[in-house]
Amino acid sequence: MAVIIDREKCIKCGTCKNVCPMGVYDWDEQNNEMKYDNSKCISCGLCINLCPNGAIRFADDEE
Repeated sequence: MAVIIDREKCIKCGTCKNVCPMGVYDWDEQNNEMKYDNSKCISCGLCINLCPNGAIRFADDEE
């Protein structure tokens, strides 16, 4: 399953990067935002459950 970050809710705290056991997340200095590589995601849900602003979710099948 793929994750999606709601850029309007993201407070750029880095929690997702710090808790992800697979290294899905990395900070994009140029665009000042978190980037992510869904090919590494194992759908454990840690990032979703620990995001303080609820900015991360699993993508729907239609997305």
